[in-house]
Amino acid sequence: MRNGFRDQTECRALLAEVQATSGLPMKILQEIARSSAATRLLQPRFRLLTSAVGACSGLVGVALVALLAKLAHLRNPTQMIHGLPGIAALLGFCLAIAAFLYLGCVIVAGLFGWVLVYQGKLSKKEALEYALYSRYPKHWFAAGAQAGAATELPAAPGRR
Repeated sequence: MRNGFRDQTECRALLAEVQATSGLPMKILQEIARSSAATRLLQPRFRLLTSAVGACSGLVGVALVALLAKLAHLRNPTQMIHGLPGIAALLGFCLAIAAFLYLGCVIVAGLFGWVLVYQGKLSKKEALEYALYSRYPKHWFAAGAQAGAATELPAAPGRR
């Protein structure tokens, strides 16, 4: 039982199950599952590096959310809940939280990818895919692990 899965077949089965569902929320969950499965197949040093970039990304995202709250003069997000407009504002704030966390990830992963491009360790396309989609370069995967197993989903049963 390595990296949470007994083998790659179990990992592929999970990804196929997620793919079988439809709709935008499921596609987002599919991307999260794909990224998680891909992370488990990375070489240990790249897994650690990716975890560090992820932690820094989260901190930058939280700082952006705190800046938003300060600019909106919010000490407590529950201050805005007063009737329907307040609920709409709270929903907007929650969506902004998700957007700013993603923005933090793009900023940190983009800077990290730019440094790797400058050093000649990544192509511009690989750095862009890493920053925007959390897709890892093929040479980051462990020997014997197929990068495609985690980045490309098998066709769902009944779909081709």
